[in-house]
Amino acid sequence: MRYKEAEERPIAVNELKKAIEGFRSFVSSQDPKYEHIDAAERAKVTEECDKKEKWINEAIEEQSKLAKDQDPKIRVSQIRAAIPVIIYFILFILFFILILKTITKK
Repeated sequence: MRYKEAEERPIAVNELKKAIEGFRSFVSSQDPKYEHIDAAERAKVTEECDKKEKWINEAIEEQSKLAKDQDPKIRVSQIRAAIPVIIYFILFILFFILILKTITKK
């Protein structure tokens, strides 16, 4: 188990960091198709990205202090479980705000 975790952890961390980076680029996007998302909603996305990034960085740091024969502080399954959470959070903001603004325009 420890070997498999050690082998797969960097891959899972990379997947999470790519997701975070993708949402950070979305937040900074000036694309007109996202103009319905105001600064407050973009700030929520940034805050969520910051939280997940802090969490994973702290977990990696704690893990690096452990000997290879110790149980992992963070499991690959925990890292991979964080990816859909951040995706759902951000998609909620994207679509909920769009729907809300569409409804209120009528």
